[in-house]
Amino acid sequence: DYQPEGLTRPNNGDAIAIIGGLMTHGEPPLVVVFILNGAEWRPMPNPAGGGDGYHGGDGGGRAEGYGCDSDLTWVELSGVVTEVTIYNRFVYLAIDNDNDNVSDYVIDFGDNYSPNSAIIPNVGDNVDVIGGLLGCTANQDNAPFWVVVYEVNAEFWREPGDTEGLTPITGSAVNPEPTPVPVTHLVAMNYPNPFNPTTTISFATPISGLVKVSVFDILGREVTTLVNENLTVGNYTATWNAVSMPSGMYLYRVSVNDQQITNRMLLLK
Repeated sequence: DYQPEGLTRPNNGDAIAIIGGLMTHGEPPLVVVFILNGAEWRPMPNPAGGGDGYHGGDGGGRAEGYGCDSDLTWVELSGVVTEVTIYNRFVYLAIDNDNDNVSDYVIDFGDNYSPNSAIIPNVGDNVDVIGGLLGCTANQDNAPFWVVVYEVNAEFWREPGDTEGLTPITGSAVNPEPTPVPVTHLVAMNYPNPFNPTTTISFATPISGLVKVSVFDILGREVTTLVNENLTVGNYTATWNAVSMPSGMYLYRVSVNDQQITNRMLLLK
């Protein structure tokens, strides 16, 4: 039902040009529209945090419960599922996206919510998550950042803006102890995402070998190779400067020996 003042929704058969945020679930995939025919339909996401409020408002009360900014920003994460306790009472799934055995983001699937097909992952699983990020940590102390899940492993979970099964959380703040999880698979993520014009790809390899980090356009054509060398077990970063590239969705692939991982990233200029 959203429609900004002074703009009109296009009709079936109209030729349009849009800039938006791609979500891979569904057939065809869903695109959240930011710019329609050169006019702002809704604010673009802010990679630095703070949000613009079009991805779930106050997160169904989560933000209010933690005293956070009420807006959510788009975020895409890849990593290993962990478990974290908030306020010494509430246990949530989280994600370690930089292979340091620390929970970096709570991934909130909702208390009493489950779609028909997607499955909540287990601790130790490798996952890809798309969601809405709160503008602060859960209790401003040592808790992870908070993400309302929209998509998990390319499977639809909830529409952006849907807050069914999300309620405020209250309690006495404590410093939760993240649950370490041994990492046995290649993991990678980039930040910021969306970005303009640079983004840093952080990756961790559990084995030594020839590591290659390549960037592709949405048609699968290789744009550049950022890393192509023998590396030992550990954490690494590679920065891509896309100043000469057009806006759009890109893919990056990190491979070592017979393992590889491919993630999406969005360049917005």
